[in-house]
Amino acid sequence: MQKVASQTPVILGGLYLLTPILTFIAFALGYDYFNYFSDWIFSLFLLIISVFITVLLVRKKVKLNKFNKIIIYVLPLLSFVNILFFLINKAVFFEIFLMGTVISSLTLFCFKIKNFIIKIITVLVYLLISIPISFLCLLNFIFFDFEKDKVVESANSPNGKYIAKIIDDDQGALGGNTYVYVYDKDSDVNLYLFKLTQNPEIIYEGKWGEFENMSIMWKDKKTLLINEKEYKVKTRY
Repeated sequence: MQKVASQTPVILGGLYLLTPILTFIAFALGYDYFNYFSDWIFSLFLLIISVFITVLLVRKKVKLNKFNKIIIYVLPLLSFVNILFFLINKAVFFEIFLMGTVISSLTLFCFKIKNFIIKIITVLVYLLISIPISFLCLLNFIFFDFEKDKVVESANSPNGKYIAKIIDDDQGALGGNTYVYVYDKDSDVNLYLFKLTQNPEIIYEGKWGEFENMSIMWKDKKTLLINEKEYKVKTRY
C-alpha cells in the first residue's frame, strides 16, 4: 500500500497535464480546441482526486523518493497551467473546482517539503502567480454571457455537408456585428470522453443590424450568395 501511495503524485501530475496535452494534440491535428464530455464533471473529479491524494499522503505519512518530491514541487504550477488551458478551451464556471486543486496541491507541498525557507519562497511565488490567474478567471466569468449570438437565418449547402448561418452578435451598449458563418457538419470528432471541434469559417462581417435585411442561399457547393453577391467558401469540399 505504501509503495502504491508513494506513486500517487505521478498520477496527479498526469491528470493536471491531461488538458494541456489534449489541447496540443487537437491543435496538431488541425482542430481549434477540444471539450470534455462534461467540463464540470471532469473538473470536479480532478478536485476530488487531488483532495483524496493529499489526505492520503499526509495522513499515512508516506515516504516519497526524490522524483515524487520534484513532482510535488511543481504540482501547484501544473494546476495553474491546467486552469489556463481550461480557459483556452472556453470552459467557464468550473474555475472554483480548479482553484481547489491549487489549494490542495499547495497543502501537499507544505506538508511534504521540510525546508522552511524553500517552502516560504515557493508559496509566495505561487501566491503571486495566483493573482493574474484569478483575475483572468474573474473576467472569464463576468464576460461569458456578455456577447449574445443569435442565429437569424441558415441555409444548407447543396451537398448537405455544410451550413451557412447569419449571426446577430449583440454586444449590448457596445453595439455588435453581423456575421455569416459556414460550418462543416463533419468537422467535429466525438471520442465520447471528449470532442475535437473546429471554428466555423467567417465569410462575411458587417455592422450590427445588417442581418435585418440580409438573405443567404447557395449558388453551388463552393459559392454562397449573400444578398445576391457571391462569396467563395474556402472550406474543404
